[in-house]
Amino acid sequence: MRVRVDEDLCIGCGVCEGIASDVFSLENGSVAEVLIDPLTEEFEDIARQAAEDCPVSAITIEEEENRANNSETTVETLELAEEEAEESTPKPCL
Repeated sequence: MRVRVDEDLCIGCGVCEGIASDVFSLENGSVAEVLIDPLTEEFEDIARQAAEDCPVSAITIEEEENRANNSETTVETLELAEEEAEESTPKPCL
């Protein structure tokens, strides 16, 4: 996941830094700066919250397409494994 701050929109209010100080900083200027790019999983939720709460919608979240594809593959693999397990389970004699 990647995070971007549109410098033309950012008003430097500090909402993002208040929510996610590990991800955003206003220390070096009048607009927010992204400190971690790409984001690690542990910061994704707070970065999303900061983007939602930004009063001028200056923060953009970019989901990584590759990660989404990996998740879909994992789900498909799990579904196939469950189907195979059901097929190989012996049926009780009646």
